[in-house]
Amino acid sequence: MKNVLKISIFALMILCSAMVYSQTADNSDQILQKINEALSQGDCDHAQKRYNVWKIFTETTDSSVESRIAECVKEEKKRQEVGLLMQQINESLSQSDCDDAQLYYNVWKTSSNISDTAVESRIAECVKAKEKSQQNTATMPNQIQQTADKQLQQQNIVTKGTVLTVSSDALLFKSSGENQLIEVSTNAKKYDAYYLPKWIKTNKLSDGNLQIICDKNTNSKSRQGSFYIYDGKKSVKVNVVQEGKR
Repeated sequence: MKNVLKISIFALMILCSAMVYSQTADNSDQILQKINEALSQGDCDHAQKRYNVWKIFTETTDSSVESRIAECVKEEKKRQEVGLLMQQINESLSQSDCDDAQLYYNVWKTSSNISDTAVESRIAECVKAKEKSQQNTATMPNQIQQTADKQLQQQNIVTKGTVLTVSSDALLFKSSGENQLIEVSTNAKKYDAYYLPKWIKTNKLSDGNLQIICDKNTNSKSRQGSFYIYDGKKSVKVNVVQEGKR
């Protein structure tokens, strides 16, 4: 009777062990399946966490899974770097900084091993607009002076009788952006500011001052430009420079 009892207990232990082993194997397979799903979705963090559980559960390691997780982390870091580069490209183009945009795009192409015709087109348009702006700036003083001379001749007024002066023709702005005032003196009925850089705005005040409003510079490079104050008879060029972000 005792032998029968021992045999029954032993058989029960074997059966329980088999059940536990079967359940362990099932759980192990489920965790591996979850790891594979996370890796297929590029979710390296969840894949690593589930692999850590799998290692504790099975008391073993899997070099192939570890290699796939390491590759996933590497690709994720690369995607983040590529995304940051594209952000830098867009910021440079928004500031008409074609050179920086081209530099970031070259690095982006190398990192991603692809090209983007839309970005290339935007950079080409940026370069084209910048060249056109430089050409306009080069011819602008003559155009304004010719217009003023023509008006003066029609009105039979001598140029030296026209008064247009500014308190400062060169302004330096901090990278954080700020407002500055210049005093405009003219014997004309009105004046206005023309050919402003995109990051400069003006506001005419009732006391005769002209408020110069400079946007924030988010780029580490300084930027410079100029605009013209024109009263219909004379023009004055005002140079503006803004420090780069530190």
